[in-house]
Parts: sequence; structure tokens; C-alpha cells
Amino acid sequence: MELFLNSTLFSGLSLFYRTPSQEAYRAAMVLSGAGDALGYRNQRWEYCTSGPQIHQELQEMGGLGKIHVALPDWPVSDDTVLHLATAEALATGKTGEPLFQELARCYVEGMKDMEGRKPGPTSILGTSQLRPGEPGGYHIPFNSNATGCGAAMRSMCIGLRYPQPSDLNTLIQVSIESGRMTHHHPTGYLGSLASALFTAYTVQGLPLELWGSGLLKTLPLALEYIQAAGVETEANVAAWSYFQEKWEWYLSERGLIDGRGPVQFPPAYGPAERDVIYKTFSLDGWAGRSGHDAPMIAYDALLGAGSSWEQLCGRSMFHGVEEKNSLDNDYPSTFLQENKQRELSGDEIEELCEAFQEFDKDKDGYISCKDLGNLMRTMGYMPTEMELIELSQQINMNLGGHVAFDDFVELMTPKLLAETAGMIGVQEMRDVFKEFDTNGDGKITLTELRQTMQRLMSETMTSQEINDMVKDADVNGDGTVDFEEFVWMMSR
Repeated sequence: MELFLNSTLFSGLSLFYRTPSQEAYRAAMVLSGAGDALGYRNQRWEYCTSGPQIHQELQEMGGLGKIHVALPDWPVSDDTVLHLATAEALATGKTGEPLFQELARCYVEGMKDMEGRKPGPTSILGTSQLRPGEPGGYHIPFNSNATGCGAAMRSMCIGLRYPQPSDLNTLIQVSIESGRMTHHHPTGYLGSLASALFTAYTVQGLPLELWGSGLLKTLPLALEYIQAAGVETEANVAAWSYFQEKWEWYLSERGLIDGRGPVQFPPAYGPAERDVIYKTFSLDGWAGRSGHDAPMIAYDALLGAGSSWEQLCGRSMFHGVEEKNSLDNDYPSTFLQENKQRELSGDEIEELCEAFQEFDKDKDGYISCKDLGNLMRTMGYMPTEMELIELSQQINMNLGGHVAFDDFVELMTPKLLAETAGMIGVQEMRDVFKEFDTNGDGKITLTELRQTMQRLMSETMTSQEINDMVKDADVNGDGTVDFEEFVWMMSR
């Protein structure tokens, strides 16, 4: 698992914590990338469902000491790319809003280096909503589904930049703003705070047993910042409690709620047992997926590994994840034929993101049920009316009548994996639309449609046929055809 990036950075700094030096900082950054590459294993281990299987494969390779982490077999994932983007912004020496704008710029640039990597839908959507250089362009809308670990994976260097107790307020501000540039939900961006804070504790030489209680003492300060910043405060406060409650539960389980210890582990805590127990840390059964439990598992690994490098690796990265599709039992089977051969590529997820944004008119991170049919047609899948009725019923029942980007990706993944030669994408559909929209105003008039059809077709359509075509497609009755109406017209 990629959360190894957290624990290896912490471990690298702990070797030098008494007098942190440039060498220690460099080692921490390099180890974070190496750990990411190991846990990722070129996409093989990131989503493996069995920790024992990973350990078996590791032994078949000759053990950890026989692995040489180098390209092309051991690339870093999207997490290291965005961690380096964070470091690049911090290295400019900027502060306050100029720093936040620089972070946004670096994240947008970093997303261009995702070939062969697996950025998550939330990170893709979030960075696509950033507008660096514009006033407030580093803010994106609150996202009730943005609970993942992406923000936590890229924030450790914030703790390197602001390591001292006197830096705490700045560390809180930067880690939160950095985190919610993609994961605008407390469970997501507080993971960024936890990773940065734990890195600072490493530099300070704070005993491991005190880290968790220190995090709990920091959360009220973080909430004060959220309230003072005034960015979608109500939604953030309403979703605040889960992160804190889960950490309180975990620290009680380990006997560390007051930081005194000694730490308490289950009597049997091997790879198979950890797979089961790590799921109890999680939000949805996917161990290490969320902002709260990615640093939690890294912390748990550090507490249990002692001075053993192999133990640290085994506990922090070589564990399974739950293979989970929360929509499997809800959506019509037509939409959910599983394909085990591969997963979506970064380009395919970007295609979904581009299509989703085309129909998210108010940019709140959701589309309505009624827009879903046209959006699916934009992606090249032509659902029947019965499929849309069934799907709308399930969405109204399970998703509150609206669809977030993560839900849309989960819905469309089987269709993209089983795509046919006749499927087209949003860019292709947009290119065709532009052929008709000759003046580029976003609408096709009767004149434009007639001229383009005459140019493209060998047979001339009559004025009545042109009028009938526009009338059929013109849902809003304004006498023109916009892009959504065009998608509908082309799919008939």
C-alpha cells in the first residue's frame, strides 16, 4: 500500500531526529519515494486483497533485501508526483495566499505526469477545479465523497518545512489548504494535517506514544482555522466529528488515549490478522483508503516495528485491501458486468472527469438524475429508457437524487472496460459539435445546421427536415440546439 510513503519518511527522519540535517531531510524524501514504489509495485500490490499473498510474493522474490527499486519495474505512483509538487511549492519560500496559489499551480502541473500511474477520481476532479492565479482559485467546492487518502499522501514535506512547535499554526493552515485543494472534506484533508504533524513530531524527537494524543490536541486548533477561514464552514463543521472519533477509538484500542502507554497490540498480529484488523480502522472496509486511516496504519506500523526495517515494511505496506464496489447490489446488472482483466487508466478517468464537468453546471460536484442519461451518451453508451428508469430509481433511493463524481466513475467503469469500437468520448462529441457550431457561441442555429448538413451530406435536406430535426432536439424551446441537446439528437 502507498501509505508506506508516510511511515518510511517518518522512519528516515527518526534516524537523525536529535539534530536534523540536510542529509536527514534528503533521506526522508528519498525514502518516501522508495517506499511508495515498493507499496505500489507498478500497480500490482496497491489493490491486492491479501496481505499473506503479498508476503508470499515477496518471499518468492528473495525477500525485501533482494529488491532493487529502480525503473522500469518500480515506478512511483501519483502520490510521490504530488508530494514532490508540494515540496516544489514550499521551496519557493512563499507564504499565505501566494503559497496556496503556488501549491495549486504545482498540483495542476503535477497531474500532467500521470502516465502509467493511478491518480484517484477525487484528485483528478479536484485539480481540474483549481484555477491558480485567479482570486481564490485554490479553493474547490466541498465534496461529501472526498474522504480518501490522497491529501495525506502528499503532505509529509509540510512537516519538514514547519517542524517546530512555534510553526504549528502555519503547519495547520498549509496542510489543510493543501489537502482541500483536492479532498475538500474533513476526513480527507485532516489526513493531510496528521501526516504533516507526525513528520514535525519526528523532527522534534517526540516519543511515538505521544503522537496520537498530540493530534487530538491539535484538532480543536484546526477547527478554529476552518471557522475563521469561512470557506463552506457549515458543511465542514457538519462532517468534522468522524475523523476525531475514529482516532479516539484507535488510541483507546492501543492504550494510548492519554499518551502514556504502554502500547497494546492484539496477541496474534501477523499479516492475515492485520488484514482483518486494519479494516476495522477504515471508513468503508478498504483499509488505508481514507484520510483518517492511512496515517493511522502508518502510525500503527511504527509503534509495532521497533527498530526493524522489515517489520516496518511488513506492517505498513504489505497488507490487503477489501475489493469493494458499493453499487454492486444496487444498480441494474446491465451496468455492472465485472471485468477483472484491468482497471481504468489515468486517461480514462480524465475522460470521465471531462464529461462529468460538462454537465455539472453549477460546479457543486454533483449531477442530477435527469442529466445522467445525456452524460452517459456523451461517454458513448446509449442506455435504453428502461435502464434509465431503473437507474434513476436506484440513484433516488441510494444517492439522494444526485450523483457525485466518484459514484459516476464507479457506475461507468464496467462500461469503459467493456467498451465497443462504436463508443466515442466527450472530446470527439465536442469536436463534432464544433463542426456545426460555426460561430462558436455554444449553440447550433437552423442556419448553421443547414449549412453543415449540406457540406457533410451528399444529399440536401429540405428546410422542413432541418426544422423538424431542431424541433425534436430543442428541449428548452429556444430555437437552437445546445451541447446537451446535440448529444441527445446524435444518440437517437
